[in-house]
This record gives sequence, C-alpha cells and structure tokens, in this order.
Amino acid sequence: MCKLHHVSYGLKQAPRAWYDQINTYILFQGFVNSVNQDTNIYYLRTNNKILILVLYVDDLFIFNDHH
Repeated sequence: MCKLHHVSYGLKQAPRAWYDQINTYILFQGFVNSVNQDTNIYYLRTNNKILILVLYVDDLFIFNDHH
C-alpha cells in the first residue's frame, strides 16, 4: 500500500505526483518497467513465473501465468 504524505487531489500536478509515487513503489517491490514497449507495463519474474502489472490512469491490472 502506498501512503501519500500530503493531499494533492484537485491540484494541476496531482496526476503526475500520483504516478511518481506509485511508480516508485512498484519498482521498490522488484518489478521491472518495460520502458521500450510501454512505460505503464511492469513485470516481475520469479521461479519461472511471470507477474505482469499494467497501470492505467488510476487502475491497476494484474496478470500472471498461473493456470
């Protein structure tokens, strides 16, 4: 969970501040950003498994290869 230290909703720079916070948190969790394809796609590989996280506006979509 990501905690904002101050309220930025309603400000012009709020979306950018939110993206910077969530991007930092996702990278800290070990995900890798797919900068070459789309900067809103992150992936995490562990034990021959892959977890894909897609960030779209204020939604997170999570996919894995578990059957």
